Amino acid sequence: MTHPCPPLVLFDADCGFCTATVHALGRRLRLRARTAPWQSADLGTLALTRDEASSALWFLDGEQRGSGARAVALWLGTGPPLARLAGATLQTPGVRVLAALGYRVVSRNRARIPGPWQRTCAPVTR
Repeated sequence: MTHPCPPLVLFDADCGFCTATVHALGRRLRLRARTAPWQSADLGTLALTRDEASSALWFLDGEQRGSGARAVALWLGTGPPLARLAGATLQTPGVRVLAALGYRVVSRNRARIPGPWQRTCAPVTR
């Protein structure tokens, strides 16, 4: 089933790591989804609260939605065959748990990851 609007990926534009990662992944892997900062999205229309949107990356489309590692997996599913395979792998039972753990570790430590964004990322305290 085709939707008139492409899937949407919401990210934290106040975080340089998040912004750089979303743009690099989308471009390099040719993922088919619009990307937008959650800060400028109409969260009410998307049925998300500010707390939900600010807590993780989100993937939203007409049939599926997810946050964190699941959002990454769903987003990868919009790309070419190898990206789709990676997305499907991230959703398998054993890998899904590890992917969620990895996502939490990265999101909580994003300000410590070396790169030009170091001074723009606030650690997540949730």
